[in-house]
Amino acid sequence: MQNHEIRTPLMGVLGIADMTLRDRSIAAPLRGQLQLIFDSTKALLTTADSILDTSKLQNNMMTMRPAVRKMGRQFKSSQPNKVADDKFQ
Repeated sequence: MQNHEIRTPLMGVLGIADMTLRDRSIAAPLRGQLQLIFDSTKALLTTADSILDTSKLQNNMMTMRPAVRKMGRQFKSSQPNKVADDKFQ
């Protein structure tokens, strides 16, 4: 299955849900349902992208490169705005 065969319909649903959510006249119950559609479609799109990337890797259509990242700010303590371990900064 091609990338666009999955992504195009999902992007269509996301676009329509997003445009509709911007309409301030939409009642709260419907707004909640639209938000659920938007969030669920976004999650499905992420899953589809991961599956497509895995397929590309398996078929040697894509390669991975190692990358160095500083992770210190990703690990925070329970205190707001404070890094858990200063040695990772």
